[in-house]
Amino acid sequence: MSYGIDDSCSFEYFLKNILDADSFGVMAYIKDSKGNVPLDYIGSFETLQDDFNLVCEKIKIQNTALPRLLHHNVKREHYTKFYTDRTKKLVNELYKEEIDYFQFKFGE
Repeated sequence: MSYGIDDSCSFEYFLKNILDADSFGVMAYIKDSKGNVPLDYIGSFETLQDDFNLVCEKIKIQNTALPRLLHHNVKREHYTKFYTDRTKKLVNELYKEEIDYFQFKFGE
């Protein structure tokens, strides 16, 4: 799918002109028609195995180690290195509801 961008598109340009939080965020997908989140539990990718183990325990099934597919041992810089003060502000504005709901902290 093409969004009309090329390699010269900056992150800031993408945030200001292309990104739609309703399409790329999760809140639109987890809220019901009344704006509530009717879920018992929401796991995190960062703690996927632990969260999976907890769900298995709750529903009383044997847990197992989740496979790691397409894992690359490439050392990457921390995501915070790619943000400017302006892009931090833009992301915070676009995803305020999600950031507040999940209590995300920049840099963690």
